[in-house]
Amino acid sequence: MAERRKTERRTRRKGNVPPEKRGPHRRRGERRESPRIPLKIWVEGVEDEGHYTECMGNVSLRGAFVELDVPPAVGVRINMVFILPTRGEEIRAQGEVIAVASEHETPGARVKFLDLSFEQERAIARYLDQASE
Repeated sequence: MAERRKTERRTRRKGNVPPEKRGPHRRRGERRESPRIPLKIWVEGVEDEGHYTECMGNVSLRGAFVELDVPPAVGVRINMVFILPTRGEEIRAQGEVIAVASEHETPGARVKFLDLSFEQERAIARYLDQASE
């Protein structure tokens, strides 16, 4: 009986979805939950091990994009520091590279924050709210 249900659901659902709404292209739109705000970000170990390199980038609540000529590989963990201008608060975070920009985009790495404290997350959220008004 379970097999019959799976087949019927799939057949029924597939038949009701118009062809233009099928496929991977439907996911290319903006899916971020929060805005991204441009900031200077210091990244450790990109050019010289143990030293921070100043980069341009943008920050959101869950991660950042860091402009790098030669971005690290996906899965690499990096340490970042940035200052929230309106608050003057320094945020230190570790992140994991989840994607590298393609050749037609600004070169860089998309990074997911791994270790933000509640206070840091709240400070970023407040800054994003103020900056996007």
